[in-house]
Amino acid sequence: MKNVLQRILKMLAILTVKRYKPKVVGITGSVGKTSAKDAVYVVLSKKFNVRKTEKSFNNEIGFPLTILGEKSCGKNLLCWSLVFIKSLLKLIYTKYPEILVLEYGVDRPGNMEYLLDIIKPNVAVVTAIGELPVHVENFPNKRALVKEKADILKYLTNKDTALLNIDDKTVFDMKNKTKADVLTFGFSKNANFKIFEPEKREGTTDDVKVPLGISFKVEYKGVMIPVRLDGLYGRQSAYAASIACLVGESFGINLVEASESLKEFRNPPGRLNLIEGVNNTFILDDTYNASPLSVEAGLMALKDLSAKRKVAVLGSMLELGEFSEKAHRYVGDIAASFCDVIVTVGKEAEATKKELEKTGFKNAHHFNSSEELLEKMKDLMEPGDLILVKGSQGVRLEKVVKKIMAHPEDAEKLLARQGREWG
Repeated sequence: MKNVLQRILKMLAILTVKRYKPKVVGITGSVGKTSAKDAVYVVLSKKFNVRKTEKSFNNEIGFPLTILGEKSCGKNLLCWSLVFIKSLLKLIYTKYPEILVLEYGVDRPGNMEYLLDIIKPNVAVVTAIGELPVHVENFPNKRALVKEKADILKYLTNKDTALLNIDDKTVFDMKNKTKADVLTFGFSKNANFKIFEPEKREGTTDDVKVPLGISFKVEYKGVMIPVRLDGLYGRQSAYAASIACLVGESFGINLVEASESLKEFRNPPGRLNLIEGVNNTFILDDTYNASPLSVEAGLMALKDLSAKRKVAVLGSMLELGEFSEKAHRYVGDIAASFCDVIVTVGKEAEATKKELEKTGFKNAHHFNSSEELLEKMKDLMEPGDLILVKGSQGVRLEKVVKKIMAHPEDAEKLLARQGREWG
């Protein structure tokens, strides 16, 4: 059934692409795809009719559904029949987007080629991969995973553009794998699009400092402009905004216009969002998913912000294969360097606990699951705490955030995985 569904959706998506010939911004990488996609959408949608990948519809079913402008029907055959009929009717006429902003997700061999068979990008962005990439357990080695992601570049022509993260050596090394015009972005002084270090902006409520967002400058072709992001934190947010500015430039949107548009940019649920916690605390909710690079980014955001105490709740990072223990020890070492309290959750995170013991870190606590932590988390908190909650999707740490947030009635709007299908 699934294979038949995939074939039909792929055929309909290919026909739709041939009919309407949209421009495509394709985004891949191990971290930062969704934030970059949302930032790009915010900038481009000011001047163009744009459609973006919703949620994480970046696989064999979600990807063509985005192209078709339809939603998943789960196991409802009647619903799928209606999707097919509507998609065929749209081939006759519909007001189709001028630009598609698509995530090209890769978690096993052949994924990228499958998506590229449907539609190839005109602008390809590779966000970051890191030394210890996620999803590597489904590949024979890291090199195979990197090659799969780099395939997004190989069909670009000399009229297309590749945007590469110069700060990530693995990504930067892809520059020779394409005929396209290559532009780099990052904090390196050698970047074509240079990002300057973000500065935190804070307010005060009841004598507690409240993070408001970040400000930073970017420079491109000798022009420097300021960017202000409200409710966003850390270098990862600066990367996403900068990618959006650079993509905007490739579509004729100048930096000033792009910067103004980004005042409306917000992260989706579960991606480093600040939430008010119980007992005069604040939570950095980063529970959507986790990889070594994204955990490091979350920890750096926690480190940069002011708080009476800094607490890190670190769940297992899944799908790391042979890199798992090394990765969990690595993030434990980072957290131990500045956190006041560290909570580890899940079987794989036991390696983080071992690293904390090795460093002599005293205030550490381990739980086997998010359910086990639920009843204990409030006991570990104090007024004035800033709490980073970060873990892979399978650990379900959004349940912990819901337990300690000041207004759990807002969970459906603010947290990841709140639909009925998640229980």
